[in-house]
Amino acid sequence: MPSVVGVSAPGFASMRALTRAVMDLGAAGVMIAPPNTLRTDDQIVTYYHQAVEAIGDDVPFVLQDYPLT
Repeated sequence: MPSVVGVSAPGFASMRALTRAVMDLGAAGVMIAPPNTLRTDDQIVTYYHQAVEAIGDDVPFVLQDYPLT
């Protein structure tokens, strides 16, 4: 069964390592939540650009809607 695994982490290095591990185990993709410290749309967009650079642009990902951010 295809699974998407949450890889949100306090840093991009941890996110990258977790992404590699779950993708190697057969995950269909990853889910990334923004940290709750981001307040503007520009900050959120920049965060996701950096997250994709960290995990690799070949990894399928979904954005997690985290209402507190």
